[in-house]
Amino acid sequence: MKTILSIFALVAIATAQEPEACAVCRQGTGALMAALGTEEALEWQQQTLIEEGCSQTEDPAGCAAGVETW
Repeated sequence: MKTILSIFALVAIATAQEPEACAVCRQGTGALMAALGTEEALEWQQQTLIEEGCSQTEDPAGCAAGVETW
């Protein structure tokens, strides 16, 4: 009986279709990630981390060096 239920569950999962919104969400997420990965965006992210984040740490210079390194 457990085997039959397991097979039924696997078939149900394999044949289930994703909601239409998943494709839209995946497309939007892809566009966002592409925009965040440009050289200009990466430089902005790095500068923002240094100015806004590192200034709040005990060692701002060390934090900035870490951000610039990694």
